[in-house]
Amino acid sequence: MEYALEGIKVVDFGMFLAGPVGARLLADLGASVIKVEPTEGESLRPISKEFELFHKTFAQAQAGKRDIAIDLKYPEGLAIAHQLIAEADIVQENFRPGVADRLGVGYEDCRKINPKVIYVSSPGYGSHGPRREYPGFEPLYSGFCGIHYNSGGKGNPPSRSASFDQFCGLLCANAILMALHHRDMTGEGQNVEVAQLKAVLYFVSEAFFLPNGEQGAETQVDANQTGFSAMHRLYQTLDDWIMVAFMRETEWQNLCNAIELPELLTDPRFSSYEKREENAEDLAAVLQDQFFTKETGEWFSIFEAQGVPSEVPLIEGEDLAMMNDDLLKDGIVAEHEHPWWGMLHVPGVAVKLSETPGISRGPAPMLGQHTKEILTELGYAPSRIDELAKKEVVLISTEEDPS
Repeated sequence: MEYALEGIKVVDFGMFLAGPVGARLLADLGASVIKVEPTEGESLRPISKEFELFHKTFAQAQAGKRDIAIDLKYPEGLAIAHQLIAEADIVQENFRPGVADRLGVGYEDCRKINPKVIYVSSPGYGSHGPRREYPGFEPLYSGFCGIHYNSGGKGNPPSRSASFDQFCGLLCANAILMALHHRDMTGEGQNVEVAQLKAVLYFVSEAFFLPNGEQGAETQVDANQTGFSAMHRLYQTLDDWIMVAFMRETEWQNLCNAIELPELLTDPRFSSYEKREENAEDLAAVLQDQFFTKETGEWFSIFEAQGVPSEVPLIEGEDLAMMNDDLLKDGIVAEHEHPWWGMLHVPGVAVKLSETPGISRGPAPMLGQHTKEILTELGYAPSRIDELAKKEVVLISTEEDPS
C-alpha cells in the first residue's frame, strides 16, 4: 500500500466544519472522498473571488476531495446518492437529527443499500435529549460549556474563543478509524455518532468540583487574560510580550537563574509547586518587574540558552509558518494552485507515517467540479449526464479543473 487508507471510499454529505474536517483528514491518509453538495452549494462555500476568513475555513475543511453537486429532492438525484453509498466504506453527515432520514440518506437507508457501511453523524447537541432539535453552530456549544466566561478572564464579561469544530472533525476521524478496525475484525458496519457538544466537553474535561461544591481546578484565565497562573502566562517586557510555561522544578530553577534572581529559590513563598500556586499573585508581580528590564528578543535568547520553555507571541505567526520553506519541504505546509486565488499555502498532512505517508491532493474543489467525472465512473452515458444537468438534478462546474 502506498497510503494508509488506500482503497477506502468516503461519501461526505457534511457542511461547514464539524464533520467535513474528519473526512478531509481521511483524504490526507489516502482515502477517496466524494463531497456530495447541493446544486446551489453549501452554506460555507465562497460565492465570490474575494478571499475572506470563511473562504479560508472552507478551503481547509474540503481540501483533497472530489465534488459532485446533486439535488436530492429529485428521485434521479437520490438514486445517484444511493449508487455512491452502495460503493462506500464510510458515509458522513452533520445534519440536524432527522434531516438525513427525510432526505433519504439516513443510517437505515444506507444500511439497506450497504450493510457493511460505517455511518458517521455529528449532530450539534446529540441525537437525544432536550436540545436535540436546537440549531447546531459553534460557538453555541462553547458558550453552553462555560468556555466564553473562562476565556473572558476573572471578573470580566465573556469573550469569544476559538471554534471547536475542527476538534470535532478530529474526533470524527478517530471514531471512523476505530469503526474500520471493528469492521476488519468482524465484517460488520455500524452507526457512529460524534456530537459536537461532546467535542467541547472534552476540552473542558480538566474541570472538576470538590464535595463542598467548590471548583477543584482553575480553568479561567486571569482578569488581564495573560494566563492561568504565574507559571503559565504572558509577561510584558520592555518592548513587547513573552510567553513562559515552567511547570517542572528544573524549569523553575532555570528561570530563576536566567532572570538573575536566584534568591527566589530559597524564598519560602515559592519553595514548591504548591507554594508557587498558593502565592501566584506575589510571584507574578516579582517576575513582571524583572521582565520589564529587557526586551522580548533578549529574554527569548536567554531562555533558549538556559532551558526555560518560552515563546514570542506573534500576530503574523501563521503567515511565517505558511511561508517557511523547511515546513513546506517537510509536508507540514502544502501548496496548491486554485482556479480563483492562484497559488495557496495551506496546512499539509497532519500526521507522518513512515511506511504509508499521507498525500495532500489539492485545494477544496469547485462546486460540481467532478460531477461529470463521478457520474461517468458510475456508468452514466454522456447523453444522460447532459440530460440530468439540463433538468438541474446535477450541476456541472464551468470552472477549469485545476488538476
